[in-house]
Amino acid sequence: MPLRLVEVEGDYRRRGLQFGEKCRDEIKRTLANNYNIIKYNCGLSREKALMRARSIIPNITEIAPDLCEEIQGIADGSSTSFEDIFILNAIPEMMRMPFGGCTVISVGEELTENGKRITAQTVDWNPMLEDQYVVLKATPEKGPTILTYTMAGLLALVGINSKGIGSFINIFLTKENITQGMPSYFILRRILEQDRVSGAISSVILQKRASPFCYTISDNDGDLYCVEALIDDYEILSDEEGVFVHTNHILTERLRGKDIYVNVSRNPETLTRFYRVKMLLNQVLGRKTTLGIEDVKRVLADHANYPDSICRHQNEEITSIEGRFKTLAAIINEQGERNILINSGNPCQNSYIDYRLD
Repeated sequence: MPLRLVEVEGDYRRRGLQFGEKCRDEIKRTLANNYNIIKYNCGLSREKALMRARSIIPNITEIAPDLCEEIQGIADGSSTSFEDIFILNAIPEMMRMPFGGCTVISVGEELTENGKRITAQTVDWNPMLEDQYVVLKATPEKGPTILTYTMAGLLALVGINSKGIGSFINIFLTKENITQGMPSYFILRRILEQDRVSGAISSVILQKRASPFCYTISDNDGDLYCVEALIDDYEILSDEEGVFVHTNHILTERLRGKDIYVNVSRNPETLTRFYRVKMLLNQVLGRKTTLGIEDVKRVLADHANYPDSICRHQNEEITSIEGRFKTLAAIINEQGERNILINSGNPCQNSYIDYRLD
C-alpha cells in the first residue's frame, strides 16, 4: 500500500503546523495507540506519562528550542497538546522499549552491481501503528531538504537528505538508567539536518543522550559509520569487509557488558537475524561476486526463525496486540541517489514505491 507523501516547508514552527494540519487524524490515532502501548508495556497511564514528560521538557526546551517550536506547531496543527506530541517524540525515553527491533544492512560499493553502496533496513514496531506512518518531505528555510519515513507527528525516523546523508536505526536495551539528555528521535532529526557526515556524527557523540540507541549513517562518498551510542559512552564501527549488518545487540566488545537485550527478552532473535543476514549475503556474493537491490529485497523478505524473522510477522501466541511486533516497512537507499524505496508492510507481501527528494 503506498504511503502518503506529506510535504512541509518554512521555519520550524511553520513546518510543524503544516505537518499537524495535514496529519491531524493520523496523529490522534497515533497518540491513542501509543498510550495503550505505554500502558501495556510499562503500566503508565496517560496521566503518569504526562507527569514524567513534564520532568523532562524544561531541559529539552533549553537544549533544542527549535525542535520544541516544531513540536508546538505539530500540536497546534493537529489540535493536540505540546506534551502529547513531546511524548510521541520521546517514546524510548518514556519507557523501556519492548523486545523486537529493526535489521540494518549495508553493502559497500566494491560489492554492488552498479558500484554504489546500498543501505537498507526493516522497521519493526507495533502493528496498531502501521497505517499511521507517512513519508515526510521537509524543506527548511536553510539547510538540506529531508525525506523520512516516519510516524505521523514524529520529527524523523529513517531517511535521507539532499546532501546525501542517510540515517538508519536500531534500538538497544542496556543496564543504564534513562537520563535528562536529548531523546533519540530528536537526535535522528539532527542527523538529517546536517550538510556533512562529520556534522551528523557530531549530532550523536557530542550530545548528552537520554537513552541508548544505534545510529547508522551513510554519505555521498560511499562511507558508512555506525555509532553505538550508550548514554555515557559510544563506539564507531564501519564495514571493513564491505558488508555491514546490525540488529539490536551491541557489537562493540568494550561496550557489550552493558547489553541486556537477550537476557531480559529471553529470546536470542536479535542474534539469529544478525547471523542469518550475514549468511544470506555471503551466499549471494559466493555465487556472483556482486549483488544488487533485488538481492537486498530478498534478504529483507526472509522468513527463517518465523515469526521473529528478518521479515517479522505478528506472534499470535502474544494475546494482546499491544505487545506484538511486525515489520511495518522495509527501506532501501543507494549511494548518491536522491530517493528511498519503501515497501509499506511486510516486504514478503508488497511492492516497493519510489519516493524522491526532487
